[in-house]
Amino acid sequence: MSSSKISLLLLPLLVSILLSTLSNLKVGKALESALNYSLSPILFPLGQGRAFITQKVLLIKNAPSVYKENQNLSQENTSLKSENQTLKDLLSENKITHKYNQYQIVPIRITRVTNLITATTNQDFTQIAKGQPVVSGSNLIGFVDQVKAPIIEIVPLDSDSCPTFPVRTSSNQIAKYSHENRISIISDIPSVSQINLNDTIFTEASPTTPANLVIGTIKRIISSPQEPIQKAEINLESSFSNNPSDLVIITKP
Repeated sequence: MSSSKISLLLLPLLVSILLSTLSNLKVGKALESALNYSLSPILFPLGQGRAFITQKVLLIKNAPSVYKENQNLSQENTSLKSENQTLKDLLSENKITHKYNQYQIVPIRITRVTNLITATTNQDFTQIAKGQPVVSGSNLIGFVDQVKAPIIEIVPLDSDSCPTFPVRTSSNQIAKYSHENRISIISDIPSVSQINLNDTIFTEASPTTPANLVIGTIKRIISSPQEPIQKAEINLESSFSNNPSDLVIITKP
């Protein structure tokens, strides 16, 4: 530190000593008051400067420990985020497992939505096989097409690649579901059987699919009255484009 800076820092101390000495003299009181008044424009900024320098010196001395504390806090924050996400995943899986407790299921997470849906899971892939239903709530929305761990390929109901499978209407008519030329249809219904607009379509039980999963409702009859077999277009209750929640694969009905 230069001598001029030292002098500036010592000046308030010397003035304070002078004022203290004068205060003990008979004439010191008046002189002290006059000096305080005349020197205050100098003493005040000098005092502020000394406080500022002291603060900066302390800041520089403490900088390494502050940096280390910030690093520790950052690491703790990252760890808490990871633990929080793990807990959320576990709670979500537990909630989904409880929701479908009448079936053996594997919760999945969608990774891509195109003509072919891809998903993954944190659970055992050996339980998953081609043809198993993919559901959201009580809605059927697709079937497992291939399993290439850690990727599960799913064919949605609204794809022409979707396999045909047996269904039943709420009027208790047995039919076959398929997706053709971009529309979902039910067919193979005898003309003597009654089908109604807005009838709900459910799955029929099979070795891989449980009964009564909801598929959709009848939108319109597309066969003519003269045809021996009736055919109808249906509106799907749910699809992957609707961002369905709580997705699972039913591995055993």
